[in-house]
Parts: sequence; structure tokens; C-alpha cells
Amino acid sequence: GVNGNGTSLLSKDLTCTSAAPKAPTAIFSGGTGSGTAFAYNPSCGTVTISVPAVLGVVNDFISVSGGAILTNVSGNTATIDLSATSAVAKSTITIRAIASTATGSSSKDFVIKLGTPCGAGKMISEELVAEDFTVIAYPNPSASEFTIESSSKGATTVQVYDMMGRLIENAQANANSVQVGRNYAAGTYNVIVSQGAKAKTLKVIKK
Repeated sequence: GVNGNGTSLLSKDLTCTSAAPKAPTAIFSGGTGSGTAFAYNPSCGTVTISVPAVLGVVNDFISVSGGAILTNVSGNTATIDLSATSAVAKSTITIRAIASTATGSSSKDFVIKLGTPCGAGKMISEELVAEDFTVIAYPNPSASEFTIESSSKGATTVQVYDMMGRLIENAQANANSVQVGRNYAAGTYNVIVSQGAKAKTLKVIKK
């Protein structure tokens, strides 16, 4: 320790353990790493997909199955050409995303179901993709903490990111209700709620 009065005579060692980062938690249509859940339809042609951006972690796409073609991979976004999927008549495609740091990497396969025809520049509405999985946050805005509650029973993981993409909190519970945010600074946060392969993103505001 050092300040204007000198340097401390004692030192302290901190033990740090390296570990591979967690795999990406969700996949979306568009390039923002949040928003509309992704479903595919051959008639949509070429679309942009993304996974959440995490500070210090390289989130990337490495493969896609079912006749789709993965191109223009850049950071946490990529372009996917769906036009060839109609020829192989697949009801699903599988996209593999990977998170990497200097200490290692972790990957996750996202099985994407066939969607409805494109409209208004979107692949498919979020409600249609996740009609059996809804998430609410209350109170929102909040001056204290938020209760994050999903419609499905079971173990729930809640990851909270600030607007710079930094992971602020990673909460887990063996229930469909999780409390987060008691000590957050005022501002807007992105919340990713997942149960197994199901995931939903929403925004919360701390007053």
C-alpha cells in the first residue's frame, strides 16, 4: 500500500485462479446482443444474429448445421444465409456459439426452430418463439431490488449487464423467482433470464 505518507512494510498475496468463461446464454436476431429471439425461415434469406457482448470475453459463432451458411463473423455478431435450408427440409438448425478468453473457452449449441414468414424486418415475434416462457420484473423501475419471475417452474439463472456490457450480477435459484439489484447504481440494465435452453431478455431501471 502506498500513499503520501509512505509505503506499508507489510504485503499481502492474493491467490487468483484462472477459468474458462461461461458459454453464451442466448441468441438473438439483429446485431445488438439482445431483443428479439431468433427463429429461422428459409424465406428470410440472409439475416444478422448475435449473442450478448461480455466485457473481456470474445463471444463468437463457429458453426451452423441444417444447410444454413455462416458468414461475416465479427465479434458477437454474424450473418447467416438461410436460403439453402429449404432444400434440406430441416425443422431445426443448430448454431454453435463460443466464449473465449486467454484461459480457455466454452461453447453452446442453440437448436433453432422453424419460424413463420418474415415481416416488418423481423424473423419472428419474441412472443411466438417463447410463448411458453415469459418473464417479468417488478417493481420496474425500482429504488431497491427487483423480483425477476418466470412463467416456468424450475432452476433459474439471472445475469444482469450494465449498458457497457459488463456482467454486474449472476444469480441462480432453484425456483422461478430471483431477487437482484439491491446495491445497483441508478441506471438501466439488461437482464437475461434462462431456464435450460429457454432464455428471455428484458430491461430494468434502477432509480
